[in-house]
Amino acid sequence: MLVPIRNLRLFVLSSLAAALLGAKAPSPKTVPAQGDNLAASALGGVVESITGEVGPGFTGPHLTDGKPATTWRAGTGNFPQELVFSFFERRSASISAVTLTLAGGSAGAPKEVEVWTSTEGPKLGFRKVAHAILKEDVKEPSISFAAADATFVKLRVLSTQKAAPLELGEVAVIEATRAGYVPLTKRYPEMANWSKSPRHAAQLGIDWLEPAAVGWQRQHNCYGCHNQAQVIMGLSVAKRNHYVVDEDCVGVLTSFTAGAQHPNGSFHNGAFVTATQFAAMAFAVNDDATGAKMPGLIKAVDYLIQNQKVTGEVPIDHNELPIDQGSILATSNAALAFDQAARESGVTKYREALNHALAWMIRATPVTTQDEVYQILTLTRFGSPERRRVVDRDVQQLEHEQNSDGGWQETRDSNGSNGYATGQVLYALKAAGIAIDSPAFRRGVGYLISTQMETGAWPSIHSHSARPSEFAPTMWAVIGLAGSFRESKTGSLQVVSQLVQPTDTQVNRKNVLIVLDESGSMKAPLGKSTRIQTARKVIQELLEKIPSDYNVGLRLYAHRAKAATKETCTDTELVLPVGPLDRAKFIDTVDKVQPRGDTPLVYATLKAPEDLTAVGGGSVILITDGEESCGGDPKEAAKSLRASRVGITLDIVGFTLTGKKVQSALTQLAEATGGHFFPANDGDALSRSLAIATFRYPYEVFDTSGHSIAKGTADGSAIDLKPGDYRVVVYAGGQTLKRDHVTVKASSDALVRLVGEGEHLSLAQ
Repeated sequence: MLVPIRNLRLFVLSSLAAALLGAKAPSPKTVPAQGDNLAASALGGVVESITGEVGPGFTGPHLTDGKPATTWRAGTGNFPQELVFSFFERRSASISAVTLTLAGGSAGAPKEVEVWTSTEGPKLGFRKVAHAILKEDVKEPSISFAAADATFVKLRVLSTQKAAPLELGEVAVIEATRAGYVPLTKRYPEMANWSKSPRHAAQLGIDWLEPAAVGWQRQHNCYGCHNQAQVIMGLSVAKRNHYVVDEDCVGVLTSFTAGAQHPNGSFHNGAFVTATQFAAMAFAVNDDATGAKMPGLIKAVDYLIQNQKVTGEVPIDHNELPIDQGSILATSNAALAFDQAARESGVTKYREALNHALAWMIRATPVTTQDEVYQILTLTRFGSPERRRVVDRDVQQLEHEQNSDGGWQETRDSNGSNGYATGQVLYALKAAGIAIDSPAFRRGVGYLISTQMETGAWPSIHSHSARPSEFAPTMWAVIGLAGSFRESKTGSLQVVSQLVQPTDTQVNRKNVLIVLDESGSMKAPLGKSTRIQTARKVIQELLEKIPSDYNVGLRLYAHRAKAATKETCTDTELVLPVGPLDRAKFIDTVDKVQPRGDTPLVYATLKAPEDLTAVGGGSVILITDGEESCGGDPKEAAKSLRASRVGITLDIVGFTLTGKKVQSALTQLAEATGGHFFPANDGDALSRSLAIATFRYPYEVFDTSGHSIAKGTADGSAIDLKPGDYRVVVYAGGQTLKRDHVTVKASSDALVRLVGEGEHLSLAQ
């Protein structure tokens, strides 16, 4: 058994639920239900999991495909066997029966069965609603019960009619018909055309890909470079876009990949860099999606850095079209891993490796379709105006290279289109901001739908591969569809920041701890005021802008003990714990305290993880006008912050700090957590820096009448909008950036990009 722990967990949960419910569940009714079969794949039903298999099994989808002659057979004769189903986009419905179509003459026909329902998740919250002993001579038994709300339905088979593995033709979950209840197809009319939709094609591909990848791994018992890595990426993309993905499958693939890593961080024998860049990419994608920190990522990245050229190129050491081909591929995947490693560790060398890779990438000349795709993906992710010009060039080239059938081919001398190249291009076009309802995009989607096989896979055709298989084209077709397409009567708008040094997006930025320097130097004059009076005014203005759902705290240092005393170097206090913001109390506290002592900057900063533990981490904003004066070592502090199990970013605002040495030290300390150092020489600069550090670029959307209709934060989730033209306004510190005529179309995504370096920012589409 591949995942016995999962199966044991399901069994324990099921048994516990039964015990809590009492000795008996409701008896099944004898009247068959007459509603829709919500488990049918044609209506968006999905086989979530089957006991003993990762994902829905090689033939699991046959249980809901409407073809009872094609059966599913359990791999073993062990019981119970548990099969979990969900409905269209995991929507909730009222159900009243489960009906089975049995394989003719099979000894594995079910005998004792139970039906369980859950509205919480595919593995949690199940409640038994029916138990039945089926007769041997009934070929289509129906297990009816009182109407029950369900998002997930579990069929639990306790035994078969004879000593044989379970075998089934079809499983149908019948919707209840009762007064006042609105059927799922009425609530979601798009279900009627689901079987012809891009989302259905993508889900079928996922259903084939999950067990096929694990089956390949089981059969070959080796790390297959592209096989595990690209599947992990594809499933991560699919999950992010609300497809049904089996997390156990991802876990099996990532665990196996981690176990295949050599002590020096590399993978494979012979083609070390090629194999390692794929694995590093998979680790990075998994960490970004789950918040985990896989040890193998840092080891793989260190190995790649050892092989990175001075130019920034990560050279590939195994060329085999189309998969293992070209340094653009290797450098792109490595850049993704460098970035994630920098975010997780704060180590400067990973950010430097990323910048070197980007410097090479912008000068690289694409040869194949894959080269163009990976150049687009990388330069879009780490955008700047110069990089965007390269992206625009590649996009125009890809649009020119589209074939008359709507697909793309691997190279200019290929024989025709295939799913591999077409899936890659669709994913890249979406990343570059091309609307999914554009003619080129829709023709590409049409090509993928028309070439998908009945199994859910895509064929290996018109390929340069010397070892053709359905894995590679299916992986990329799934990524292209799942990462790009959705059906909707509305569109969406997303604002993303594509600055040279992206910030850590994993930290909960709604938890903010302000650390304020109250050392004696804060009493120094600044214009017509003093440093501390200016800081108080700016903090008050900042607090007025902070949303009510933020949690804010205040730590002071150097506010009690006088300078040059023994106590001054440990003088720090959390005066307001991180919690719901009381603006009046916060302002009153800041106004009353007086600057006194020396500058225990490092000592105070190291208290931050403790301050944020209760709320699960967050953002620390340190305001200081002086360098460390109590012997604290910023480098050692950086190590301690990285070792902390509390997720934080530290942004330091250097108020009137002009020394290059101290700025460098504080920059390293901030960047160790994925944060930044902001110099601020006057009140306006302080206000701008604090706003940027706190909000990470809030934005507002206005309709054509000038009414504000939505607000958000750059790099946050996309917002759904009705089709139309909008104005987007981004507030970047003291700057107000505007973009007019942002058009949102139905079933498409409008993207507004914040680009630039330093304080020179602009909006682009």
